Amino acid sequence: VVVAAYHYGSSARRRPARDIDIGLVVDRGAEHSVDVDGIAARIAARCGRPVDQLDVRVVNGADSVFLGNLMREGRRCFERDKRSRVAFEVQAMNSWLDFQPAWERLRRRVLEVWSRG
Repeated sequence: VVVAAYHYGSSARRRPARDIDIGLVVDRGAEHSVDVDGIAARIAARCGRPVDQLDVRVVNGADSVFLGNLMREGRRCFERDKRSRVAFEVQAMNSWLDFQPAWERLRRRVLEVWSRG
């Protein structure tokens, strides 16, 4: 069911972090049937860490900004199906690139408002 997994967030950037973020890409239609807690327990056991130090989540359908960050900064740590993984990555980057101009406009406006106090 899991197509690929990505380590992302502060710990992936080698920064102090209170948890380890793992994003799971799963087969289409399996987003709600994945045993995320079971997968987290298996990862924790293999890493020798308490399960409460892991934040494991399905990333299919995540928002464009998150997906862009995941693709830029995340590190793939598991791949079961290369074709499906590549399809996910293409979709994720296309989603971010389509949304990026609107995000940049919004970001500029927010920064302008903040700079005026």
